[in-house]
Amino acid sequence: MDLGFFTMPIHPPGRHLVETLEEDRELVLLAEELGYTEGYIGEHITDAAETITSSLIFIAWLLRETKRIRLGTGTVNLPNHHPAMVAAEVALLDHMAKGRFLFGIRPGALPLGCRGVRQPGPGPHRGLRRGERPDPRDLERRAAVQPRRPLLDRLDRSAR
Repeated sequence: MDLGFFTMPIHPPGRHLVETLEEDRELVLLAEELGYTEGYIGEHITDAAETITSSLIFIAWLLRETKRIRLGTGTVNLPNHHPAMVAAEVALLDHMAKGRFLFGIRPGALPLGCRGVRQPGPGPHRGLRRGERPDPRDLERRAAVQPRRPLLDRLDRSAR
């Protein structure tokens, strides 16, 4: 039997960013040591508890330290990225990984994350297809999470 894992790397808000990233890195290294064959890394850009903002960059960081485990994005949220950049970065990472990269993509994202990059959230997309004008208040009404402190505040605090 092959084993894989998905991590939504959640840490208490306010912890030093470098420490949380090291813990997440060590988790993947331990998984490989224990014989796991796949690991999927989650990403969010506005959630104060999830400190990995780019699963692609995080995976690139791990490639030289791992030898067998296949690493995947779980997932790249398209509203937060330009599609051409996603294609270019995924192609580069796929070559760097030499067959150990698994690409997971998602058409939506957390509504608050969409607002952070000035994109309509997953809910309003349906109305846009029908020609309706988006209502910015829909993001708050449809949000599945409570607003967290902005990413820049979190990064600034962790650098101190």
